[in-house]
Amino acid sequence: MSVENQSAGIVIIGAGLAGWHVIDAIRAKDKDIPITLITADNGDRYHKPMLTMAISQQKNAADLVRATGSDAAKAANINLLANTQVTDIDPASQTVQIISALRSDPVYTNYATISYDKLVLAMGAHPIFPKSLPEDLVWHVNHI
Repeated sequence: MSVENQSAGIVIIGAGLAGWHVIDAIRAKDKDIPITLITADNGDRYHKPMLTMAISQQKNAADLVRATGSDAAKAANINLLANTQVTDIDPASQTVQIISALRSDPVYTNYATISYDKLVLAMGAHPIFPKSLPEDLVWHVNHI
């Protein structure tokens, strides 16, 4: 029995347009390399800038979804870690620390460390608010 040296693969943080395009580009060249996609949302594939058009056309966000995160992950042969946040990146050990809340109850919260060979940061833009303005009082497009 031989033991193969398995690659930790590629970890992509962010399931927006950039994250899914990176997956598409990788899969066009390599169908088998392990890919893990970490996203704070459910990973659904949709063009987030289209949210503003959806509002003007009286559509909801669900109308824009081209594929659910789980369906897209299966089709792309990737490991999707939805509703998961990265809490630390350690380039020296090539690991990311994650936290995943399975429910609102802290008892069901998972903490884990994930290794990577390559890391892609595709987190998109997050607006910076003045400290005098509480962020929870400000709504922006991604809250819709």
